[in-house]
Amino acid sequence: LPVLDSKYYSADDPLTAEEKIWQEAIQEMLLNNKMRKEYAAKAKERAKNFDPQRIATEWKEVLKII
Repeated sequence: LPVLDSKYYSADDPLTAEEKIWQEAIQEMLLNNKMRKEYAAKAKERAKNFDPQRIATEWKEVLKII
């Protein structure tokens, strides 16, 4: 998904092109049960990369190099 421009818009302003892409992607995710389940499984797998023990081990390796 594209990066949004971080500007604040009024609710009356039309969506930017980037916001429209986000809107379509979110709508697709909400309506597509199969896609939602696939991304939920991917998110659980990705979260393992942030396990405190794993991160501590990686930092120990980085500090050995320094």
